[in-house]
Amino acid sequence: MYRRQTVWLIGMLILLAGVSVAMAGTISDEARRFMARGNAAVEMAKSPGDYVLAISEFKQAAKLAPDWPDIYYSLGTAQSKIEDYTSAIKSFQRYLELAPQSSKTAQVQDEIYKLEYRRDRVNVVALLVGTWTASNGHTFKLTLDGSRMLLTRDGQQGEDILHLKSMGTTYTGQMTDAPSLVFHGMLVGDRMAGEYLQARGKSSGHCDLPERKGLFEGTVNAAAGQMRIVYNRVTFEYKMEFRSLFSAELDCRQTDRKETPGYVLELKRGPQTPSQSDKQN
Repeated sequence: MYRRQTVWLIGMLILLAGVSVAMAGTISDEARRFMARGNAAVEMAKSPGDYVLAISEFKQAAKLAPDWPDIYYSLGTAQSKIEDYTSAIKSFQRYLELAPQSSKTAQVQDEIYKLEYRRDRVNVVALLVGTWTASNGHTFKLTLDGSRMLLTRDGQQGEDILHLKSMGTTYTGQMTDAPSLVFHGMLVGDRMAGEYLQARGKSSGHCDLPERKGLFEGTVNAAAGQMRIVYNRVTFEYKMEFRSLFSAELDCRQTDRKETPGYVLELKRGPQTPSQSDKQN
């Protein structure tokens, strides 16, 4: 019984060896030519864009020899150089399908895991960076550098209130020339934390705005396009009026200070209409 199994196993190995030799024999000279041209393009590449030429050659070889494992290894390597992670993963997976017993199996599988992480990270960053809109209508720009985040409120926006008295009438509105509110810190997974700062400045040319700073924390849902930041919000009210009935000079003074510990700033990707409660604030 054991002898019959041994003979059968030897026969299978001989058969597989014959298949491998036959497959090698089916690789045309034209396919090998495109493979060699692709390798030459890789050797000459000096920038990521140069690998596009190599990819074109490897794809031509793959059309002529679709079951040649080495083609997909070279193709996946070149695709990873131009950060086409999805295509590189598919090429390396095809290599493993065609050469499961290769000495490179573990190395290629590890490379697939790395590429999956890079692809996922790129996808998350694409969902996060750019414009975010708060429920009060203010817009922010988010940039990422690795895990470091910077969320900056766009110019010509502010939360401080100005009461302008002129000719017996008082006009009330938000100060739109305040210094930008900036959140900078770390974003790890779906959680963020760091410091916020709104530098001191001058509004309407007469009102002195104090510096505001402190700590913040928050969460982000990239897939849903939602962000939530909790911080100590401080806003001021000012009154500006002419010094006298016939004077052209204006005076501005602070009349109120409002501090809201644990204030929640809700942001979403895309345009958003201010809610009634935010209008009242």
